[in-house]
Amino acid sequence: MMQLYCPSCKSNLTILTDNVRCEKCARTWESREGILSFIGQDEQAGDITRENWERIFAAVDGKSNREIQDYFASSKFQGSRELFNAFRSNKADAFSFLDVTDKDVILETGCGSGSLTVPLAKQCREIYALDASLNRLILLQMRSKNDNLNNIISIHARASSLPFQGSCFDYVVLNDLGDNGREKDADLRDTLKMNLKTARELLKEKGRIFISAENRHGLEFLYKKRSRSKLYLPGFLPRFVADLITRKFRGEPYRVYSWMDYRKMLAEAGFRDIEFYYVWPDGNDPKYIFAAKDRNIFSYYLEHFLKNTISVWEYKLFRWAYQAGMESRFVPNFFIVGKK
Repeated sequence: MMQLYCPSCKSNLTILTDNVRCEKCARTWESREGILSFIGQDEQAGDITRENWERIFAAVDGKSNREIQDYFASSKFQGSRELFNAFRSNKADAFSFLDVTDKDVILETGCGSGSLTVPLAKQCREIYALDASLNRLILLQMRSKNDNLNNIISIHARASSLPFQGSCFDYVVLNDLGDNGREKDADLRDTLKMNLKTARELLKEKGRIFISAENRHGLEFLYKKRSRSKLYLPGFLPRFVADLITRKFRGEPYRVYSWMDYRKMLAEAGFRDIEFYYVWPDGNDPKYIFAAKDRNIFSYYLEHFLKNTISVWEYKLFRWAYQAGMESRFVPNFFIVGKK
């Protein structure tokens, strides 16, 4: 494990038996379930209740990864499909565009139960897996133990308060960038910019950032599928109206951004060679991944694959958007890669 630093003052942390301590701040962070925690209380990320998590751990204790996945496949509680998909490795297919080696050290924030973490751990030297949900990290810990993976270091922490310093990672992975800010009244865009700036500082000279994100104007979020705002319509309203609606009905700011928003924020943070990859049907369970810069590929997939999975009017709109050079505005999900 690399040297850890105080999330507040960035002083070296002293690693003790079951905790770490910052001598300058006189503050101690405990290890919970064998996972170092920088969050006081477990944040219930997603829609899985504490009661369901208790049932999950009682049911999967001592089971193989195949048996755990089968349990989620047969379960009907809210969030079970998400946990089932976490055991699939197709999200990591996006890294076939990159050159991850057994010498690389990776930081992944918002890792969840490991849909990217586990397959990446089989390619890299070490991966630091961070999430705000302790329960998801416990499940990830079970998975890594079953797979005999000793290079996953799980840490209970938020992306906005990291225990690292200096240029120490070859890749920084930010899952669902729009969920990184938790302050209900803070300027969310400023929080995201700060997270991107921090990610760039943590990358080595030739390091890369990888982001999995929803597109605010993704066409299917108009009527067919709810975005991370848990509402259908806000992505097609002025941003200040969308924010008012989500604060009213969800009690939080509107957290989803567009293709143009992401490109601008990454450029302002100092990233270069920013590339977008279109993802269908979902960023957590992708079937198709292709580079946005090769527009002929988009046309090919639209005619030979997507046409059979979307409605006629969606197809016509995407056909028009492609001809106008605007398809990126309506694609629902992106993977984004940028260089330091």
